[in-house]
Amino acid sequence: MSHNTDTSFAMSNFSSELTVSALNPNIKSVWEINSEVESRLAGLCEYHKHKKNIEAEPNSGLSGYHNDLTDEGSLDLRSATTSLDRLRCLQNVLKYVAHGRPQDRRALECIDGIGFDGRQIVITDAFVQESLQHKETYLDAVKRG
Repeated sequence: MSHNTDTSFAMSNFSSELTVSALNPNIKSVWEINSEVESRLAGLCEYHKHKKNIEAEPNSGLSGYHNDLTDEGSLDLRSATTSLDRLRCLQNVLKYVAHGRPQDRRALECIDGIGFDGRQIVITDAFVQESLQHKETYLDAVKRG
């Protein structure tokens, strides 16, 4: 029997109180989208800092990179605000999956495409597809700078 190491790794990080299984493969998709965004943003942030001769120590994470790009890098990313908000939703989904805190759940309950079956988070395919589009929209805005 072969083991999917990505799933095994991800599953080991989930709160033991939550039931997260192959019943909801979209959790892996959310994790992959978030990871790709942060990885690509790190490179884009370095590119813009080099281009503008900014020597400040870089921040990390979506909010840190966004702040670096808009504050220090003087990029106008207002056209991608809706996409940035969706990417922040992805992070909230991952926080809930990892920690299962009630305040994280409350933040997710009003988002289209996110639901709950008991403590199990349910992520629709449409939510994942829209998130992929928002990922590209946001990263394209950063590239255009």
